[in-house]
Amino acid sequence: MANDTTRSSLELLYHVSRELATALDLRVVLQRVLSLSLANVGGERGSIVVLDNGGQPTDAAIVYGKRIMNHTTQQLRETVDKGLAGWVVRNQEAVLVSDTSKDERWLRRPDDAQNRTGAKSAICAPLMARERLVGVLTVVHPSPGFFNKEHLALIQAIADQAGIAVINARLYEESQRQARVMTALAENALTLNATLRLDEVLQRILDQTAHALQVETVLLGLTDETGNELVLQAATGENQAAIVGMHLPLGKGVAGKVAKEGRAIVV
Repeated sequence: MANDTTRSSLELLYHVSRELATALDLRVVLQRVLSLSLANVGGERGSIVVLDNGGQPTDAAIVYGKRIMNHTTQQLRETVDKGLAGWVVRNQEAVLVSDTSKDERWLRRPDDAQNRTGAKSAICAPLMARERLVGVLTVVHPSPGFFNKEHLALIQAIADQAGIAVINARLYEESQRQARVMTALAENALTLNATLRLDEVLQRILDQTAHALQVETVLLGLTDETGNELVLQAATGENQAAIVGMHLPLGKGVAGKVAKEGRAIVV
């Protein structure tokens, strides 16, 4: 019986490895890892939260039943700051909770009330890659006492593979971003020589920048003749028409502060 369990676990890990090897998109990687984890330990819900070098959440996949759930940055921060995932992040150690109603590390939500879904069992494991924490994986079953040490070991093994997959996906995304930036720089150079109309040059540059950085809104402003105001000359995004032509006092807002101080700001 033990040999059969070991064989099944090895087959699962091999399958996980093959699945992750074919995925380079980070969101696809997260969803595949989570789906495979839940399917093979009998979990009802789960999440994978990806962390940056500073330990802050940058992305996640959350599954409830067969549904992929939406999330906000604030929800992710609360999870890694206060919940079981937060304990794992701080200790970088996998943990098995047999009864969430009796463990202070579990972040209790309204759904955990006894008259709703009540107590559960949970496993949470760190995603490590190159001795660095890159995320945390949590799986939950609706019945207390369901998970055991074999489940814990299996989830940790999956998390170890997932950590490498997350790093590979990040490297791929960075290479794609750099390729877009280099293309945008080349296209911007061509744009500058293709027309003498300032408004057309600026708009093309912004469109190419938005594509290169994969962002929705980009603004470009020039200081006016008095040097006291920043005039927005071009924009991308939903409110593009309303934004162009706006005047901002130097020193006011992020753009005004950048124009006054002459240095880049990250907010």
